[in-house]
Amino acid sequence: MSSLNKYKTLTLDKISIHTVKSQHPWIFSKRIEKSSKEFFPGDFIRLVDADNLYLGTGIFSGSKDLISIRVFAFESELTYELIKNRLITSIEKRLPLLVYTDSFRLIHGENDLLPGINVDYHSGTIILRYYSKSLYVFSRMILRALWNLIWNNPNWNLRIENAYIQAPKRIGKNNIQFLNSFRVVRGNKHEYIKIRYRDINYLIKPDMQKGGIYNDIRNLRDYLWLHKSYVYEKNILNLFSNNGLLSKCLVNLGAKKVYSIEDSKECIDVHNLNSAKNPKEIIIKKNLFTEYEEFAKQLDFKYDLIIIDPPSLTASAKDKPKAIIIYKKLISISLGILAKDGILILCSCSNRIHTNEFENISKIAFSENEVKMKRLDRLKNEIDHPILNNFPEGDYFKVHIYKKL
Repeated sequence: MSSLNKYKTLTLDKISIHTVKSQHPWIFSKRIEKSSKEFFPGDFIRLVDADNLYLGTGIFSGSKDLISIRVFAFESELTYELIKNRLITSIEKRLPLLVYTDSFRLIHGENDLLPGINVDYHSGTIILRYYSKSLYVFSRMILRALWNLIWNNPNWNLRIENAYIQAPKRIGKNNIQFLNSFRVVRGNKHEYIKIRYRDINYLIKPDMQKGGIYNDIRNLRDYLWLHKSYVYEKNILNLFSNNGLLSKCLVNLGAKKVYSIEDSKECIDVHNLNSAKNPKEIIIKKNLFTEYEEFAKQLDFKYDLIIIDPPSLTASAKDKPKAIIIYKKLISISLGILAKDGILILCSCSNRIHTNEFENISKIAFSENEVKMKRLDRLKNEIDHPILNNFPEGDYFKVHIYKKL
């Protein structure tokens, strides 16, 4: 296929023209309300100005979706060759990670110029997740192209045996989850896949709702690997521990004990599978949003290192005030059980809270609790989580590290 030329045409308003010219990949539904009745989800849309000058090509998601059109090409026509070259560029940027891991994000959606599509690579298996049902056909093409590229480029040292795809299901008005939508496209279904991170082998469940979580905080794992003194012989509290890979790393770095708190039974099951009943790993099931304060009151010691990594708290803009309150409460409780000279690591994947704003929330919490903290670091994204200047929404993950004075 040399060209993806079965498209309809949409004349953009001035605001949308500016959006596309700045190469931002989203056109919102309110900008095309009058025209949206002409399109169906999955339609390729040729975007033009009032003089019929070509601006780009996108895929229509639906009139009821917040993002009505995801733009895949700017100025140049959308072709198979263009998409293939983007895939090659994205893959080759990740290859240095193979030195110490065989698990990473192969395609990072908008930040790799493929909006609404994420692809994770786990030790010979690729898993594609698409965030709008309108992207299904296009996603299958992406998956097919990735499979062929990896097979035909043995110098990449990427083996490939299985390809899976997951579709979104909307829960509530704004929350997208991946439930009962796992499909095997090529190869076989495996309940678990063994991945490698440095000296750790870890079994993961490929069909978990958010498979990328295995690598979202690799930058933190790498940081602690280089700062072993923060971990060695320390009592550590890992809040929202998810699948437990970070906790496993902390134990391997010499932690005295790691207390992991998580509410998801599915995540805890994966963690238990990998902990092998290690006495240094204590796994606790609790809802931290409602039970953390009571848990903290019952403690008779303080932690040397506390990690706070909650799920995204801002499904929409209206959630932001509540999210700020939650972050401050989590920080406040943690300060009360953090030892002197202890390390506090604050993580956030709420994309409506900028990194500077997140730091300000932390500072307010420190001040309100009359605790002096020194910022040690703000971590940069890993190479498989790139950030584009023209897409600030993609700069969503934050890791801030503080020391209690």
